Amino acid sequence: MTRWISIAGAVGFSLLSQAAAHPADLDASFANRLEGVVGQLDADVAADPGFAGVLGVLLAGEYGTPRSDFEWGVSESISWGRMAVLSYIGVTTGRDFRYLVVENAHTDTAGYLTRMELNPDRMLLSLEALARTAERERNSRILDRLRSARHVNALPDLGAGFGLFQEALDFRRIAPPTPIKIHIGPAFQDTAGGDTP
Repeated sequence: MTRWISIAGAVGFSLLSQAAAHPADLDASFANRLEGVVGQLDADVAADPGFAGVLGVLLAGEYGTPRSDFEWGVSESISWGRMAVLSYIGVTTGRDFRYLVVENAHTDTAGYLTRMELNPDRMLLSLEALARTAERERNSRILDRLRSARHVNALPDLGAGFGLFQEALDFRRIAPPTPIKIHIGPAFQDTAGGDTP
């Protein structure tokens, strides 16, 4: 048992020393992943303004963010991607958007997570899962719009005789078979020098 604890302690110390050796690399990686999620959510809302309501429902269901926070965020011109970040931080700290914005949690997320001793990887995993769910919802909305945009007019019932007449017209348009592609060249000639049939 003592041996396993010492190995786990050595591994933990190794990870901490790596984090201490390259904090800028970890901050850059965190910032890139976070900006990717925020950018995707903002782009989805920019492409379809009605998607903001869907994203609000997803955030309320996932993090329990009240509607009043979203209304306040929209009135303060906070993007929906940043509101997703505030929703996650709000549910983990129990604070509302007003307090978090005063603390700059939406602009200096890495610094705020460090001050509050929150796990940035756990936050990124949660936000990336939310972004995937939002992407599926966005695609479903697009497909629903495409399905509803296709309007097929019902043809009037003109009787069986008209159907036979239409088939006869369709058969008249069928031309005799002709070759679609003609291959010429030395590879398609027979040994006698003539073209292959």
